[in-house]
Amino acid sequence: MSSQESVAMVETAGFHAVHDKADGFDDLRKPEITVLREEDAELAQAEFLSDLQLGLNSKSKYLSSIYFYDDLGSQLFSRITELDEYYPTSCEVDILQSSSNEIVHDLVDTATREGKQVNLIELGAGDGRKTCVLLEALLANDVKFKFFPVDISREAVEMLLHRVYMRFGDRVKVHGVVSDNLQGLSWIRENFPSGSNVALFLGSSIGNFPTESAQSFLADVRKSLNRGDKLFIGFDLLKDPEIMRRAYSDELGVTAQFNFNLLRRINNEFDANFDLGSFYHVANFNVTLGGMESWLISSKDQTVDIPGCGTIKFSSFEGVHTEYSFKYSDKSISELAAGSGFKETRLYRDRKNWFADAVWTA
Repeated sequence: MSSQESVAMVETAGFHAVHDKADGFDDLRKPEITVLREEDAELAQAEFLSDLQLGLNSKSKYLSSIYFYDDLGSQLFSRITELDEYYPTSCEVDILQSSSNEIVHDLVDTATREGKQVNLIELGAGDGRKTCVLLEALLANDVKFKFFPVDISREAVEMLLHRVYMRFGDRVKVHGVVSDNLQGLSWIRENFPSGSNVALFLGSSIGNFPTESAQSFLADVRKSLNRGDKLFIGFDLLKDPEIMRRAYSDELGVTAQFNFNLLRRINNEFDANFDLGSFYHVANFNVTLGGMESWLISSKDQTVDIPGCGTIKFSSFEGVHTEYSFKYSDKSISELAAGSGFKETRLYRDRKNWFADAVWTA
């Protein structure tokens, strides 16, 4: 929104918030958006370059998986979620569709008994496919709720709000929050105190965190919730390593292109000269760590020039680590809940026993 008159600046609950209206709607239906923190493009680019310098000059080279998601990377990941080999999405949809009423009961029973509105808070704005299954179930069970998608990307928030509106119209009350996850959670808790909070962390995103980092992040989520609030969180379960390998190295090569796009992005944004054809993509299960790893492996001795980062030397068959995706057992899920200050309520599984969604109580 370009008009200065359309944006209200307020100081509230210790946050500097910008209250606005989402684009892509007619004026009468534009949902509210509160901007607590938007990504600074110039700062993000500087951080990206700094991370490249650190990762590619380390003894064991690595690139952070957070940089997968430029526009093309996001499109490729969307394609990955539709692949037959990539089971997490379909397995979680199976859980949500087959157990929707039971899940809703576990998430909102206390709020319903106390006559409270539910603040349904999605951490990270997804494409809405799974979220809409839950929204449909909440409506079917006559739950009084308001939906708060939280994401650092305003565009991602607006796209999800638009999808929700196209599916449900005015039946679902929404309020987008542009911020990081923890800041958004805290702001909603402090500015909508009469509601009972239900946080969603769908998919297997927690698997991208090493165990200690996962526990630290979830402990911060717990601190951002009130006692008795709920967290609904997804876990990719340990299973046949070959099933997991195919999910991260599909026959069509979409996951390989997703990884190669990281090099393409560095070329485009920093005028580097990675030769994508001189790298192999490999995914393997690390038994010791209990998770999948993705690598880009140099096929020959070569050098790559990255302005601002220097000349990077690669030996033949030297690897660049691009991603961890840790998998979970019942025991490790329980340990993570206890270590981060949550109480386990129930664990839902898909019919193949490949994925689980947990309801935790703060």
